[in-house]
Amino acid sequence: MTMLRRLWDHPLLLLPLPPLFWAGNLVLGRALAGAFPPVSLAVGRWLVRRRPADLDPLVFLAATMAAGVLVLLPFWMWELARGATIPTAPAALAAVLYIGVFASFLAFVIWNRCVAALGPSVTGASFHLVALFTAVLAYLLGEPVHPFHVVGPH
Repeated sequence: MTMLRRLWDHPLLLLPLPPLFWAGNLVLGRALAGAFPPVSLAVGRWLVRRRPADLDPLVFLAATMAAGVLVLLPFWMWELARGATIPTAPAALAAVLYIGVFASFLAFVIWNRCVAALGPSVTGASFHLVALFTAVLAYLLGEPVHPFHVVGPH
């Protein structure tokens, strides 16, 4: 536990983790990678700058995640109404677990910590690592490297 506390107290060491987690999200969720992450991250960055200083960061994170669920809920309902099913294969469940825990929760907790400690400019400079980590993870997982891995999520 003390090692985690030391990391938490040195946000520069944490800085590569959110882009790494988001890169994994892009590799696992290729179908949505080109459409949603840049928009949602832009809105998230805009909201982080406007977060009241006295609002607990975890409360803020929970509120933004709840808002995201509300925005996505109609699309999910539409998909289900059109006959889509929820995949229950172990690989699909593992991907959803990864996206929910690492790419969603932990990445944003660490990102918000870095923004609070280092400022948005320094923290934002690490975002370019998403493209690099995406290509590396795709290669390590045995996927062929495509142009979108090299270009990044833009």
